Amino acid sequence: MMRQMFSVWVIAMTWHASGCVNQPAAGPRLPGNGVRIVRQMRGSHLALSESTVKLINTREDLSALGIDELANLGANFRAHSVLLLGAGQKPTGGYWIHVTGVQLHGDELYFQGLANRPGPADVVTQALTYPYTAVLIEKVRARHLHPELESVIGAAIP
Repeated sequence: MMRQMFSVWVIAMTWHASGCVNQPAAGPRLPGNGVRIVRQMRGSHLALSESTVKLINTREDLSALGIDELANLGANFRAHSVLLLGAGQKPTGGYWIHVTGVQLHGDELYFQGLANRPGPADVVTQALTYPYTAVLIEKVRARHLHPELESVIGAAIP
């Protein structure tokens, strides 16, 4: 439980998006229980003012978020799921996250990545931001989500 709370705290404390960026991340299927990442997109949206980790498996659930840009992922919910990570409100730009791997073990979904916060010398937007990353993955059903993110400072967006 502490690890899960710490992981959510890491997300809440170390994210940003500098606008909506669609980024193909066509990774090969990992051995074992690896889940293929189809593409990722980053953005900032007031609807995600709180720290968020969600697995979305229906168009209705995606639409209910009120973030129209997520339609750009092109999810076919018969074949795909969307993993949504929201960092909550941040005081400036320069926060982002990049998911590098996803594994399914029973009803547990684990995902790895990098979570960036701006460095002291970084020139960033001086406005409140609400960064998120949405990851289109092959269809999965999971009851529990486990972020495993490495915190970085002032890194370039992959």
